[in-house]
This record gives sequence, structure tokens and C-alpha cells, in this order.
Amino acid sequence: GVPSFSMYYSMFKEQIGDASGARALFVEGSSNSTSDFCMNINRLANMEKRMGNTKAATEIYENAIQDAMQKQNTEVLPDLYTNFAQFKYAASHSIGEAKEVFVKGIKQAPCKPLIK
Repeated sequence: GVPSFSMYYSMFKEQIGDASGARALFVEGSSNSTSDFCMNINRLANMEKRMGNTKAATEIYENAIQDAMQKQNTEVLPDLYTNFAQFKYAASHSIGEAKEVFVKGIKQAPCKPLIK
């Protein structure tokens, strides 16, 4: 994932209001590893949410899902959809919005982890 120092430095940048600096550290520290990729997407989206930018956080998940679909990286899709649904519920308190994410995920990339 994002190396520890970069993660802490990113959190520091966020705390002092340097959102673009914090974002750059996430991009810089991105990895192609499946679990690291999902973890970094989660962290970046949650940072945007903390800064009050729910729209940007939603776009982060949507773009990550779209990229994974284009690259046929089906390993990350269940985690991305699950995390996105949890985010949608936390951000909107709407079970319906979270359900929509799961339904879309099952339609686009049917797999056992999403159906469970």
C-alpha cells in the first residue's frame, strides 16, 4: 500500500488543509497489488469524505471500478463494490443507495463474493 511515511505525511497534509498535496501522495504511493489498491482507494475516498467532498469520493470509487473493468482486473471488483456500497450507506444513510451499488456490481461482474 502507501508506505507508512507517505501515509502519515498524507494525513498531515490533509490536516493542514493541503488537499492536493495529500492526494498526490496517494497517487504516488499507489500499488498494483490487489489488496493495496483497494485499501488506497478506500483511504483516498474516505479522505475526500472527511474534507466534505462526497462527490469526489463517489467518483474515486466509480473510476476505480471502471478502470478495473477495463483492465479486466476481476480480483478487485468484489472488494471495490463492497467498499463502495458501505461508503454509500455511511455517506447517505440510505440502504437503497447501497443496494443499487451491489445490484450494479452483480450485473457488471457477477461473482460469488458479491452475491453473498
